[in-house]
Amino acid sequence: MGKFKVVITDNEERDDAELEKKVLQEIDVDVVKLQTRDEDEIMKHAIDADLIMCGYAPITRKIIESSRKLRGIVEYFTGYDNIDIEAASRRGVLVCHVPRHSTQEVPDHTLALILALLRKIPWMHIATKSGHWDWRAFRPIRNLEDMTAGIIGFGRLGKMVAARLKAFNLKILVYDPYVESSEAERMEVALTDLDTLMKSSDIVTVHTALTKETSCLIGKKELSMMKKGAIIVNASRGRVIDQKALTEALKTGHIAGAALDVLEDEPPKPDDPILKLDNVIITPHAAWYSEKASETDRRLAAEEALRILSEEKPLNPVKSSIKES
Repeated sequence: MGKFKVVITDNEERDDAELEKKVLQEIDVDVVKLQTRDEDEIMKHAIDADLIMCGYAPITRKIIESSRKLRGIVEYFTGYDNIDIEAASRRGVLVCHVPRHSTQEVPDHTLALILALLRKIPWMHIATKSGHWDWRAFRPIRNLEDMTAGIIGFGRLGKMVAARLKAFNLKILVYDPYVESSEAERMEVALTDLDTLMKSSDIVTVHTALTKETSCLIGKKELSMMKKGAIIVNASRGRVIDQKALTEALKTGHIAGAALDVLEDEPPKPDDPILKLDNVIITPHAAWYSEKASETDRRLAAEEALRILSEEKPLNPVKSSIKES
């Protein structure tokens, strides 16, 4: 038996944990690799764990409180809404994440979704392969230079999306209550309020973390403000947008199209109405992924786990999980 036990709940892109084991091998660690999001299954293995590493699996209050010697929880990704931060804080369990997650991949995927929607590429592809060679069937298609793009959330990923969109000479609006006007000026974008962004943008793209403040940030009211014929893209978290309200806005045609890498429920139920709409592109929460990004995230997460177990200062603690002294 090793001095420490680390439980990996889920890491879907790899069946093994060889990279994590390699990083942790300098201390005496037993690594238990699961592939589950089931609370009881995680709790059974984590009851005597020193540290949990997780991807999408919910790390609930019940799991945290049942663990006898848990020191830390390390999230492989940027978002950590799947972890009960309050319960962790009460138990003195440090929560860390990987904020440099998919720096290139998410902005690239976002741009691909925007262009696919605006240029109607998926529908052209289907029609052409079916024998319908007629570009006129897909009018109107607008010039990107005539458009205004609105970016909700102007952190690292939002900034990189803005840099890519600037190549198309778009006007760019930004909503983020935590960003200084000087930062927006440096990036040559216009900082504005959410209502103005929704009313003025032809393209709305979402890049904010999911918190209590941002849950259903874009609801029926905000969607109704959008220009008729505008599009919306979400590569952040599904629950930032009220999916029922979005489905209705897409059904009526008020919003011309949506491209979603994230949904309210993942995977969606087979009868989810949004799956049946013809003006929606959906990808399976894949914006973060490339071979390089996967390896980098696993290594950074394992290095953070190593720091916690070695009683060194972690690089990326979730501030709200740090117990006040």
